[in-house]
Amino acid sequence: MRKLIAYIFVAATVVAGVASFTYLVNENVVEAPEPNLATKENISVLANGTLPEFSRITLVDNLTKPWDVAVSAAGEVFFTEKGGTISRLVNGKRKVIAAPLDARVEGEAGMMGLALDSDFETNRFLYACFASNSDSQPDVRVVRWQVAQDANSLIDRTDIITGIPYNLSTFPGRHSGCRVRVDTGGVVWVGTGDAAIGTTPQNPRSLGGKVLRVDRDGSGIEGNIGGEFDERIFSFGHRNVQGLALGGDGFGYSAEHGSDVDDELNMLATGNFGWDPVPGYTESGTPMTDLDSYPNAIEAVWLSGDPTIAVSGAEFIEGEQWGLLNGAVLLAVQKDQHVRALLFNDDARSVAQEFEVLDDIGRVRSVVQAPNQDIYITTDNGGGSDQIIRLSIK
Repeated sequence: MRKLIAYIFVAATVVAGVASFTYLVNENVVEAPEPNLATKENISVLANGTLPEFSRITLVDNLTKPWDVAVSAAGEVFFTEKGGTISRLVNGKRKVIAAPLDARVEGEAGMMGLALDSDFETNRFLYACFASNSDSQPDVRVVRWQVAQDANSLIDRTDIITGIPYNLSTFPGRHSGCRVRVDTGGVVWVGTGDAAIGTTPQNPRSLGGKVLRVDRDGSGIEGNIGGEFDERIFSFGHRNVQGLALGGDGFGYSAEHGSDVDDELNMLATGNFGWDPVPGYTESGTPMTDLDSYPNAIEAVWLSGDPTIAVSGAEFIEGEQWGLLNGAVLLAVQKDQHVRALLFNDDARSVAQEFEVLDDIGRVRSVVQAPNQDIYITTDNGGGSDQIIRLSIK
């Protein structure tokens, strides 16, 4: 059993002036109460806890920055590597099934998020989010393929979302996002970065610094913000969305990189999350949620505090066999190099406990639960030293 460090929040703060907002449950929009703000200043050390005994297996190693992983109900394992490939795991080996010629790899950009359709066993749809040179102006885009019946190639490419902004200036590829997930109803969710362009997060027509919500063909769907906003935008005012944790009932959270303070976990909600680093691109001293400029901005339900720990992927964990982790959100942590679990109170917007799991694998990019409820983890150390790890209850 690996080291487990547990904490408990002994208080929660409600920031005055934050209006109630809405979130999605079973495709119905309902009123939600004001969020509680949980910070590191509110925690005290709890006695070390325990987890059920689990096995830990390295499924494949010698990878370079595997960005995301997706597992089918039949047990097929697909994964991306930042360098521009989509692969399938075959007998413990990496088999490349796609390497798009338009993939652009620089800075933080490359081949990123990956998801299988909720009806994958029937339609064989696979979605990937990556930086592209396909048009005259590089962008970040979401592409849908079909996995061939022999699973050795991808066919019928359809670019369902294009034009997510891309940074070509001082730090090419910076803040490119990009996480993609598909909920049980077949709705495609995409978390994007602001491309380190100051006006992007608050721009109602830009797809950067947003959470997008579309159908399988990339069209916006009912329940998004609407009005002056692009029809695909569900929420705005984000810095660099790295994780999406979707519950089976449509409820969920997004995980986001902070600047010099405050990585965030945010409830998925229609509205403004308050990131606005103008003039220029001013990060130092700019709050992740600027309540002075936007009094009705939506507060995070969890903050890393100061300094940031660089959260990336996020995943709901289900299954009574996981004991303490059943119902938790697991966060992949890069800078502080561990997997972190957040256990929520019944209100789903205040954290009861947080603890570290697996602190000996280096930087962590993604945490994903397979249909059989095993947990898959990808590392992010680079240089051909990365691996995909599977956790299973013994």
